[in-house]
Amino acid sequence: MGSAPPPAAELFQKLHDACLAEDSSLALQLSDKVLITSPGDPDAIHAKVTALTKLGQYGKAIQLLSGSAEYADELTLEHAYCLYRSNKLEECIAVIRQERPRSINGNAASRLSQLEAQVLYRMEDYKACSAAYETIRSSVDEDELAELFTNIIATRAGVALETGFIDEEVPDHQEATYEILYNRGCLNVAASNLEQAASFIQKAEDLCRRTLSSDGCTDDEIEAELRMMRIQLSYVYQHLGCNRKAKETYLTTLKASGVDPTLMVIAANNYISLQSPTQLPHNRARALISEGAKMNHKLSAAQRKMLAYNDAILLLRAKKTSAARRKATRLAETFKGDEIARQLLATIEGNGCDSRETLERLEWKEQPWSLPLCMSLIQAQVTSGNISRASEVMELFCERVEDSVRHKPGILALRLWLLHACQMMGKGATVLHAATLFYGTSGYSQQTSDFRKNLAALKLEHGDAAAAAKDYELLLQMEPTDTETAAGLTEAYAAVDLALAERYKSYLAVDVHSLIHGLAIDALEQPMQKPRYNADNAA
Repeated sequence: MGSAPPPAAELFQKLHDACLAEDSSLALQLSDKVLITSPGDPDAIHAKVTALTKLGQYGKAIQLLSGSAEYADELTLEHAYCLYRSNKLEECIAVIRQERPRSINGNAASRLSQLEAQVLYRMEDYKACSAAYETIRSSVDEDELAELFTNIIATRAGVALETGFIDEEVPDHQEATYEILYNRGCLNVAASNLEQAASFIQKAEDLCRRTLSSDGCTDDEIEAELRMMRIQLSYVYQHLGCNRKAKETYLTTLKASGVDPTLMVIAANNYISLQSPTQLPHNRARALISEGAKMNHKLSAAQRKMLAYNDAILLLRAKKTSAARRKATRLAETFKGDEIARQLLATIEGNGCDSRETLERLEWKEQPWSLPLCMSLIQAQVTSGNISRASEVMELFCERVEDSVRHKPGILALRLWLLHACQMMGKGATVLHAATLFYGTSGYSQQTSDFRKNLAALKLEHGDAAAAAKDYELLLQMEPTDTETAAGLTEAYAAVDLALAERYKSYLAVDVHSLIHGLAIDALEQPMQKPRYNADNAA
């Protein structure tokens, strides 16, 4: 005969001891035995749900609670958490909002609210998440404030990613943990404050290393925690033009073992975007992106979108035009109104196609004939040698936009270059004259001296020496010792009045042509450009 099962009291004691020892596997076995002798026992069900949750068996926990409705109400937090970890976010929110008003225990209600905020963050509803955290803020204990501020800043970064700027003052906290510093860096990345972002992330990396080292963490554990920060810092370097340093970090991550798969996909995608078609085999690059598609639920919407776009770009690089077109068309349908989708299609469709037909096919009511779209199509036409069609796109664009856009110096410079390349000198002169009239009546005097100087040089470059001379005269009145302005005025006068040109020769200390020719379009568009961050000299 087999031995008799232990008494119920003994089983309960063993289950209690296993729970205290956090031995989840044993607790699961014992809770099953208790439920055989005492079906529906609430303490055993609670112990089993807790054990399943700690073992990561969320589906089984949900199934158990779904079959025990009377206990599901008492285990709302556990039920909601398992739904959250199973990526059943809508169901999770529904459970929280249904059961939270019934919670008598204030601590339980607070924990449900914190879980709701986490779910909203995962759903990328950043504004609702931010509001949820502000509500929680008044009720958390002092020792929980650092973690709360970390989450609030992460949420603000999500909002900034959607809007492009920081729309609220970021709350401060006396304890600057490395998590808070890192999230402040991410917030500035989202708002394109790249130099500030780099500074915060570098400080976070240094503090993380010191904090974890003092806590007795191993070098491997510290390295694992630092990887995410380094990838984000490399992304900042990449956008600041420091590609060499960014590529080194991405490649180090790709070669390392034990890297989180999501981080590996992000590093691979960013690395691919820096490589030329000859540096990375097409099949290898597409394989790396395909890995990302398998873990879509762990990536943000923006990350999933960029993976898909890069896949289409890789097809185009490999000259698989038909496949690239099909992929880009699907993306345009999926991301309605998204500008990148239209630019990608413009690049694919624009090569050798009728410009007007292509533009009309790509036009959407939300963003008709946008500048990025037209620039993509112009680039495609110029690259394929179709300068006349590129000029046609520019003229079609200029017909449809306001004067303030049409006469921007960068657009004006490209438009004149295309017209002159097509031997349309008369049209170019008309365009330049219209721009001169526009700036004469719309606050031209308020523009910076660099802006005026570049516009004057543009006029001189394209044969309107008289208008250029007037601009240089105004500039010289404001800055009489500026040799560059004097050089421009001398060259302009040389084309219209040689006697006047002789008056200004004494200002010149350098060759006139070296000063006037070779316009910087960036300076035309951004006369107040900040100095570039030097990543190689960063601390």
